[in-house]
Amino acid sequence: MATYKIQEKELQSVFENLLKKNIVEGIMVQKKGEHGIFPVLITDPDLLEGITPSAPLFSFNRAVLLQNNGCRKLAVVVNPCEARAINELKKLNQIDMDNLIVISGDCLGTFDPKDVQMDSTSPENIAEKKSELRTACTVCEHFTPPEVDIAIYGIGVDGGLVLSTDREELLEGLSLTPGEPSANRDAEIKKILDEHLAAKEKMVSGISETLSTTDGTIELFKHCIRCDNCRDVCPICYCKVCYFQTPLGDLKTDDMVNQASIKGLLRIPPDILFYHLTRNIHVAPGCVECGACEEACPRDIPLLPVWKALASDVQSIFDYIAGMEKEVPLPLVQFKEDEFED
Repeated sequence: MATYKIQEKELQSVFENLLKKNIVEGIMVQKKGEHGIFPVLITDPDLLEGITPSAPLFSFNRAVLLQNNGCRKLAVVVNPCEARAINELKKLNQIDMDNLIVISGDCLGTFDPKDVQMDSTSPENIAEKKSELRTACTVCEHFTPPEVDIAIYGIGVDGGLVLSTDREELLEGLSLTPGEPSANRDAEIKKILDEHLAAKEKMVSGISETLSTTDGTIELFKHCIRCDNCRDVCPICYCKVCYFQTPLGDLKTDDMVNQASIKGLLRIPPDILFYHLTRNIHVAPGCVECGACEEACPRDIPLLPVWKALASDVQSIFDYIAGMEKEVPLPLVQFKEDEFED
């Protein structure tokens, strides 16, 4: 594993190198423009000026854009939760990693760009607006890069960043200075993690008890209008044809009359609890807890605490953390003879 000390502005030369050497055809990265900072896809290296790869913004999980990514070679600069989603989709055969270079860095938290505009990911700038961080970021347990092609470390680095990769061919032709994170990186990570774990415990303290009963679960989801926003923004909800888009799951007027005639009354929209339970079963093993579902919900249903509780419980049963490693098999597609002996 090669590591290099770089400044943030030097990342532009890394991306230029990828495009000019035709290693990739395009780079998905954030860029500052006249109307703010937004994710863009750049194919012309001359247009990399103004990119802000470390701007702490999150409007949606960009892994959803990469499903069925085809044969065009791309580099993507994403947050750790997005990189984990990409790794999960690779295991689900939804992304061809041969055509993708994934770049991710330490994340001190992100903001919704409709609320906050920030260019820098420096601890000082984020600390000033900490109260406005996305809720998912305040309880995130995996804020350092998972297994990716190029990792960028900022925590425990004195004056700049550290770039780490086991694919040195991606940096061929660049003059980079070898360097390592400082010795206190692990301690700084643990300090942040302890704070996030305490916030997580507070968040999920009552939700598990609520979900343990039918009445509690119904109460939790009673205001759902089945807009399907949570499904549409979720990178792990990858089914080509969702059951709830089929005639059985997407009831029309005559179908609802037929169902209502059985008992004389039918709650509409129908099958709300069935919808959420189905998503829970499908997504919990691979949920990366990015929080996009809760932010997309127009009825303010506390979906993040639900997924923090469910995903953590399910993944801990299998000693699995979604998306941290590319090749570790999905827990429900492998069999271990000695598991669940107790």
